[in-house]
Amino acid sequence: MTTSLGAPLCELSRSPAAARVGMLASASGLLLAHFEYRVELPLPEAWTPNGREDLGDAPGWQAGVLPESKYHSFRHERRLGSFHPSHRSKWTAHELCHGLLGFAWRPGAPPLFHALAARLAEALPVTLWYFLDEDGLARCPDHDGPLFDAYCERCEAAHAGGPGPRRPEWIERGQAFLARELAAVRRSAREGRMVPNRYATLDLGSDGLAYAASHRARLESPEFERWVELFCPPGSGHHASLEALEARVIEVAADLMGQSHATSLAPLVAEGTARDLWIAQDIGYRLLQIRAETDGDAADALDELTVALAESPAQLEAHIAAYAELADEYEMPPAEEVFAVGYPLPLGVGRSVRQIAEGLETAAPNTFGLLGDRATAVIEAFMTADPLVRRSVAQRFAGVLSELGARGDSLLADAADVARFEASLGGPPAPDLEALSLVENVEDARGLVSLSSAARLLRFDWDVPGYIDGLVTREDRRQPASLILVQNAEREVVVIPLEEAEAAVLDSAGASPFDAATLACSPDLIGLGVLRSVRYPV
Repeated sequence: MTTSLGAPLCELSRSPAAARVGMLASASGLLLAHFEYRVELPLPEAWTPNGREDLGDAPGWQAGVLPESKYHSFRHERRLGSFHPSHRSKWTAHELCHGLLGFAWRPGAPPLFHALAARLAEALPVTLWYFLDEDGLARCPDHDGPLFDAYCERCEAAHAGGPGPRRPEWIERGQAFLARELAAVRRSAREGRMVPNRYATLDLGSDGLAYAASHRARLESPEFERWVELFCPPGSGHHASLEALEARVIEVAADLMGQSHATSLAPLVAEGTARDLWIAQDIGYRLLQIRAETDGDAADALDELTVALAESPAQLEAHIAAYAELADEYEMPPAEEVFAVGYPLPLGVGRSVRQIAEGLETAAPNTFGLLGDRATAVIEAFMTADPLVRRSVAQRFAGVLSELGARGDSLLADAADVARFEASLGGPPAPDLEALSLVENVEDARGLVSLSSAARLLRFDWDVPGYIDGLVTREDRRQPASLILVQNAEREVVVIPLEEAEAAVLDSAGASPFDAATLACSPDLIGLGVLRSVRYPV
């Protein structure tokens, strides 16, 4: 089930609610697109709100991270969710829940309709995130309940280990939140204004207004109306009224909360045809997005292709080939960009080689310098082996290079070491404020300590930092190198060289406590927040 959904197995077995979302999504043929392999086509100028260029196209890769464009990376009418490796595991069930609900839209609708439709579409996925998914969710000993914007690596590890004890109070809290939210939407529609329903930092009314402001031009465009007409038959996720979308929210919520008397929620469309429809919706939207800035014979040819896709979504290979011919004949985006959607497609065009190569080069420039003319072949090997995990592209690349280098290729083995160093430089954990703040006297460091979760110990059998700094070559490199990477309170990455004996002590201890006296350098490491005391005096 989870392989075809485009998500790691553990993310849909973490809680009963997440597991139920996974089963329902699988029955409806839903899937997630890999964000880093998906090319976002340029937003038509007519769809960008006046004076809000910041809401348009996203910036490119930045040090191995591909940012999302504000609001436009996600659209409520898209049945296919997004798998972003840089996001936490809660997103999988949340994204698939959106796919189960659908969207509300009607021609000529005023802005408040769009704002309330966006608010309704978010109501249950947010309830799932902050409430339903907490029932039966394992957490680390220090946390109990949703973390909002905070991130906990130990909680994420606990989720991956399987579900925890049932906590029915979270279902009750979710029921209450959703009931208040739906009541606020109905009151907003009656009174013709946005009625708030705040919960901590959550304000779905404000989010709905922002969505409407950002997407209004797109939702009111003739291309969007044409897309609904061609690609949204009954049962495909389109609701013509707020009441219809609310009814779907209530129906899916009852199932996720165990209140439904039916044996199972009916799939969105007939089994066996759903995925073809979702893919056709996705690609059809991209074609109409191009159509918004196309005219003349090219526009007529594009219209014919879009209609053909809607009428025969299963014949995707022929439609891809037909678009490729149009792109060659007219000035249109190339097929390898248009069909780089982040999931498998015929003719091998589902993932963008160009985009992932650009990301890797920003994440690991020294690695690519070492690979030289072998870089292209290595990128192709990486794309074949790239694991579906929530780690940065640099970390995944280093892992794949390590596996390739272990087969006896010395260049790839060395490149894997350089990549591991660059990946650690680009993505260190957040500073350990407890370790930085509670130390009394670093010169008197003694007692049991442990390696902070904010620190990364790196050991190499050759001088990788020296090679990157141009101090040694690959041929003159036999001096081992060990170091610690940690962020200080100002979030600057500090690189601390270690003696091999010191690195061996830390490596052997791992996360377990050890006596600080075994490390001559322990005062320095304590002062930098690398080591933390097992217990601080009160």
